[in-house]
Amino acid sequence: MAIVHPPWFAEDIEQRGAEYFQHQGFEVAYHARVPLRDTGEDIHPGPLYQWALANVPKQVEAVFFGGNEMRAIGIIQPLEQALGRPVLTSNQVCLWDSLRLANIPASVVGYGQLLERFTRS
Repeated sequence: MAIVHPPWFAEDIEQRGAEYFQHQGFEVAYHARVPLRDTGEDIHPGPLYQWALANVPKQVEAVFFGGNEMRAIGIIQPLEQALGRPVLTSNQVCLWDSLRLANIPASVVGYGQLLERFTRS
């Protein structure tokens, strides 16, 4: 998988994020802080999408955007279509898990495979 962290994450935090996923059994083929503006309000979906297309390695099976302040929700579905693989964000995964724990069989369309395929009963 590839992990993309916001630019305001310190290098050691970014490294610990990769190590966390490795300890969970995932192969982390790529991890980086996105070198865009240094506040969440300034990271717009367009530049984030373009950066991901240019930098995420083609061999990864999934892409995870960590952090809560990047405006990544708008790029989930278009990036999945462009890359042909799942794209996850920390907020999207929190919503999915909340629906799962509450046993709510909702189908959330337009925000990626995770919410479309795995929230249905």
